Amino acid sequence: MDMLNVKINGISVSVEKGSTILDAARAAGVEIPTLCFMKEKNEIGACRICVVEANGGRGFRIVTACVYPVSEGMEVLTNTEKIQKARRTTLELILSTHEKKCLSCVRSTNCELQKLCRDYGVEESAFEGFKPTYELDTSTPHLVRDNNKCVLCRRCVAACNEQYVGVIGANNRGIDTAIGTPFEVGLSNVPCISCGQCTVVCPTGALVEKDDTDKIWAALADPDKHVVVQTAPSIRATLGECFGMPIGTNVEGKMVAALRRLGFDKIFDTDFAADLTIVEEANELVERIKNNGTLPMITSCSPGWVKFCEYYYPDMLEHLSTCKSPQQMAGAVIKTYYADKMGIDPKDITSGDLGKIFKVNMTQAEFYADLCEAITTCLVSSRQDYADNLQDYLIALLGDIFGAADRDTSGVAESFAKKVQDNAKKLFYSLTIPGMLKNGTAVKLLTGYLVEALKENGIVTYDLDGIRDAFATLVPRLSKMALKYPGTTMTLLANLLVIMSAHFGESCLAWMRCLSDTYMTNKQRVSYAGLFDDVAASAWYAPSVDYVKYGRLMYGTGNNLFQPDAQMTRAMFVQVLYALEGSPSVSGLSCPLTDAGGSWYTDAVIWAYNAGVAAGVSATEFAPNEPLTREQMVTMLYGYASRSEQLTGDAGALSPYRDQANVSAWAREAMVWAVSTGIVCGTSPTTLSPQKIGTRAEVATVVMGFCEQ
Repeated sequence: MDMLNVKINGISVSVEKGSTILDAARAAGVEIPTLCFMKEKNEIGACRICVVEANGGRGFRIVTACVYPVSEGMEVLTNTEKIQKARRTTLELILSTHEKKCLSCVRSTNCELQKLCRDYGVEESAFEGFKPTYELDTSTPHLVRDNNKCVLCRRCVAACNEQYVGVIGANNRGIDTAIGTPFEVGLSNVPCISCGQCTVVCPTGALVEKDDTDKIWAALADPDKHVVVQTAPSIRATLGECFGMPIGTNVEGKMVAALRRLGFDKIFDTDFAADLTIVEEANELVERIKNNGTLPMITSCSPGWVKFCEYYYPDMLEHLSTCKSPQQMAGAVIKTYYADKMGIDPKDITSGDLGKIFKVNMTQAEFYADLCEAITTCLVSSRQDYADNLQDYLIALLGDIFGAADRDTSGVAESFAKKVQDNAKKLFYSLTIPGMLKNGTAVKLLTGYLVEALKENGIVTYDLDGIRDAFATLVPRLSKMALKYPGTTMTLLANLLVIMSAHFGESCLAWMRCLSDTYMTNKQRVSYAGLFDDVAASAWYAPSVDYVKYGRLMYGTGNNLFQPDAQMTRAMFVQVLYALEGSPSVSGLSCPLTDAGGSWYTDAVIWAYNAGVAAGVSATEFAPNEPLTREQMVTMLYGYASRSEQLTGDAGALSPYRDQANVSAWAREAMVWAVSTGIVCGTSPTTLSPQKIGTRAEVATVVMGFCEQ
């Protein structure tokens, strides 16, 4: 290791080659003031507070200590008259554009700029002139950005980049330089993850957390409010440091006593909710393992981490746990279990991190039951009746389930409608029967749009699982109606979702009606029976052909023919299941089945093999063009369905069939399930025909039965 010998104010010190003057000074125990400097994060020499006199062989000259490298034999002077004057001038220049409302600033007495000015005797600026003014950015729920107090140190920029977010930076040049977002939009309009690191490193009051102290005092002063506070475990140690106690001092008792004196009715520790989170996440992990859910599972304890994943790694969202954070769980428990045990109306409780939890007065089960009842009722009513009934019925439910009743939600419907309009074509093509029933594409899209609309309107506390589950409960009920009235049903579904976002308006009907008129042809509004020349409307398989055609699971064979009696191949059926899954990407997946490459069914075979839906006839062969037997079809379908749920069947279901012994051992479990559920029936009352080759009509019927079971 190469070492260099330097002198700092006459003190000899040896430092590694490549060290800066600031490094050498700190090694010698000499303090050099800084403002913009953060070790290994923000070493840019922007503020010029750290200037020193250095003699590197060319006489003494003023340099910035944080970026200037030392050399052998260098002499450095850190506190000469010239240096003190330079630092005072720099501070006066900073103050010339700085908003000097120190008495009301939350960083008063804890401001690095204030301390430097006090150390160097700077009270006012000698350079009064151009002074830009900026509007406060209060668009986010977590912080306030005030560029009037910014000193352009860029520490916030470095911290944001350190988080791999990078939504703020230096805009413009020269005297017009300001730290801001692209195009100077509010922080709420950029992918800020609300981590708060920028507020931690800001040396002034340019970036501070939003202060809800007034709301808390108001709640404490209200005799009808039961005010509860929850504290993070770290506070019991860090709070003492604010009062000059040694680092790590446990002040839990003093903290609780102080909060009691302030007027809080109850004090809870969030570490209990952290235990609840562990239990809930462990339960979710077990369920995922049992039901072939997405693994590995990653914790969702940090809202900032969840937001980071939503913005920057959306492909990883399914790996995140669906559990709330400990703080959110504590709030939910306080508003439900605690309220019930104490006999307190939840609406009279102010709770959480100083009052951020909303009321929940009904269970999810009750909400879903009432919602489905409302849908069933409205399906047989006129359009206007449906609109009027759902408006009154569901807005009240929404206020309870999402806590939106006490919030201004007037903009949610508009935001949601615009998102659907902008993605109309994409949304329509996901609203197929298989998409709604199996892969949930429509549910995911619409849920995402609603969540975004809620966030944009400041509703950041909501039950995401409740939204998703409510949609998933509704979609299967609506899907049967969609076969006969696809346009009407899509309108109903989309309008319902808008209503659930806490606001209803005639515009909702208007934009959805436009959507259905634009993207649904006349053919899609009627039964598909008769579209194929070889499928009569009276045929036993006609409804099934309608179903798979509308669902984009099976198509004609050309020349306007479906060929219902034609044999189905193994590749054809795998392709059907692949379409039912939503044709997911197979990029990066390997497959040893060498006879499945380079064809229209290749992706389907690769997906089926990796998903455990279908295996080959040998270790390297899939036999894509071999005819599909009934038991092969049932086994593949069983493999597809068993990935998401545990399947059972009546062992005696095969007893009526005299040829049940012909069912292969590897297919028996699947056949029992298929017959028990009614997905497959015999070719006669006493014949199952497991080895019979399946026809296209039979496959269409089985697929429809599976989707509607």
